[in-house]
Amino acid sequence: MGIYTDSGTTSLESGSIAVNGKGGMGIVSYNNGYTVAGDHTSITVTGEKSEDLGGSKGIYSFYDGITSLGNNASITVTGSEGTGIVSEEGGKTIVGENASVTVKGENGVGISSLSQGITSLLDNATVAAEGRGVESKTSGAVIFAGSANIMGGQYSLFSQDTDSIIDLTAAGTRKTIQGNMLASNGGTIRAVLDTGDSFFTGASGVEGEGSELELDLANGARWNMTGDSSVTHLTLDSGAMVNMAANPAYQQLSADTFRGSNGIFYMKTDLDSQIDGDKVHLKEAEDGASGKIQVYDASFARGKEVTGTRHLLLVTDDRGRASFTGENLNRGGLWDVTPTIQNGSYVRNSMGVTDAQDTEWYLTKLEKTVNADTRPVLNSGDSVYGFYRLSLDTLRQRRGNLRQRKFQSDDADGLWARNRGGRFSGPGFTSRYNLFQLGYDVHHNPGSVYGFFGERGIASPDYQTGSGREHTLAGGL
Repeated sequence: MGIYTDSGTTSLESGSIAVNGKGGMGIVSYNNGYTVAGDHTSITVTGEKSEDLGGSKGIYSFYDGITSLGNNASITVTGSEGTGIVSEEGGKTIVGENASVTVKGENGVGISSLSQGITSLLDNATVAAEGRGVESKTSGAVIFAGSANIMGGQYSLFSQDTDSIIDLTAAGTRKTIQGNMLASNGGTIRAVLDTGDSFFTGASGVEGEGSELELDLANGARWNMTGDSSVTHLTLDSGAMVNMAANPAYQQLSADTFRGSNGIFYMKTDLDSQIDGDKVHLKEAEDGASGKIQVYDASFARGKEVTGTRHLLLVTDDRGRASFTGENLNRGGLWDVTPTIQNGSYVRNSMGVTDAQDTEWYLTKLEKTVNADTRPVLNSGDSVYGFYRLSLDTLRQRRGNLRQRKFQSDDADGLWARNRGGRFSGPGFTSRYNLFQLGYDVHHNPGSVYGFFGERGIASPDYQTGSGREHTLAGGL
């Protein structure tokens, strides 16, 4: 054991604590004991599980004990069933900014709050474990006051039992969460991802009465959904995305409540089958809620164009309060795909599908258009050819100049130069150019002139959706 505080106070400056042995512990704050450590504290514990003490622990705050670490703390635990931070039986652990918690070993847990224990981490915390990244059980609480990076092999976030909570609701901070989430038996998970570099990769689950899992995504944040998922509340705003294409298998997402506007569901479909595709089920949407739907359809992978009347159910909104529209999908290839999304009333009344409901939203059509990134490639050939013609015209112009001269016997050999610039245009492009030529003439007799020249040209085409730079080097006799 490294430091043990029982019913008193222990203070230490920044330094290193290293413990090696079964059930080892770095810092223990027990029975109202208070342990304070300064900035840059490093705790390393190595050891397998002990029958009496359980797995090794970096910090153990229990029976109302309090442990406080300064900024830039580092906690590393190695061994099966080890835990980086444990706050239990009313214990509290407070960790400053830029903390790093790493647990290596089977069933390891990064942070665990149990039996009314509380763990609080300030900005820019990183937690990684081969088992559960962060867990709260039996009324425990884990609170991230700022940005966070969490990775868990079994679960990134796991909350179980009534009044247990994991809170990642600090607004405007980057959060990355890798690994599944589960709220079970009354546990609560709340996460706000509202920056463009925030993401959650994994599946979410809600089990048991009273459990809550709330995900609030906005401002381009992304949920890469890797399996069938359920949430009690989903907010999808301002360019945030639920990426159901993160898993090649068709998936289902269920949300008890839904709100938002201009968020995107990116879904895999097979319109030709009229059956296969990702599904979204919204039990209760807020009045006026809306969303956009992008699709990656299997027909494009097969190179088959879907024709005729088709309908594929994508979204069910039980209360019929939300609306959805198709959104262009740009995957960077030759084509963009724009889906047509229709309400069940249109599918029933205009397409003759008698069992389509007003609470349903269907994919009915796919339209391919040339990708904006592709247009410059298609138009660049015309631009290059135009530039080539301008260069060729300068050679003709030089020969015309020679024919117009009245040669005299005293004409001398010599250098000549020409600079020419301007602008030309064609379908889908405009271009400015400049050509410079330098040549030498030899006047053999009044009727014969021999010469050569070199040319350097530069053009700057504008393709509306892109721009380019063209160069030419040429010579002539």
